[in-house]
Amino acid sequence: MELLIVIAVLGILAAGLLAAIDPFEQLRKANDTNNRNATVELVTSMTRYYASYKAYPWNETTPKAGCSRATGGDLIDLKSLSTGVLPVTTAKTCLTNSLILVGELKDTYFTGIGSTPIYIASDPADKTNFVACFAPESKSARLDSSTKYYLDTTSGVKFVDQTGATTPVCPAVGSSSCYQCYR
Repeated sequence: MELLIVIAVLGILAAGLLAAIDPFEQLRKANDTNNRNATVELVTSMTRYYASYKAYPWNETTPKAGCSRATGGDLIDLKSLSTGVLPVTTAKTCLTNSLILVGELKDTYFTGIGSTPIYIASDPADKTNFVACFAPESKSARLDSSTKYYLDTTSGVKFVDQTGATTPVCPAVGSSSCYQCYR
């Protein structure tokens, strides 16, 4: 009987410990760290590319293959955060023919991000502007003050900055439409 009581107490303590640690939340935090690193890696590689070539691949006089913003071009929808963003996988050909080709981005970048939804934006009017965004999964990252962009797909794919909004959608626990953006 005493042995059963000890086992029951240990079971209760183990259940309490698991609830406190929340292993699934820890996995989501790890995913967020990987996604943040991939997003920041993309931004810094774009910054280095810009420093070397004085333009982003799509703003060059002769854009690389897959980087055309012209009508009918691969990146025609690449605009500012508030007017049109693209999944980074849509720009894969462009990024491969520019950043990866010159060694600014690892050739395993797209393998590493898998199906992570990273979005990019670059304002056609401001040719020095580049932004990359990802959707955090963990509660703590969604509640982070930098998770303030809401993905709006009602009229095209664009982001809405929730800073100062009276009823902000972000940060909201459980919202998969909220993003962190890095410039």
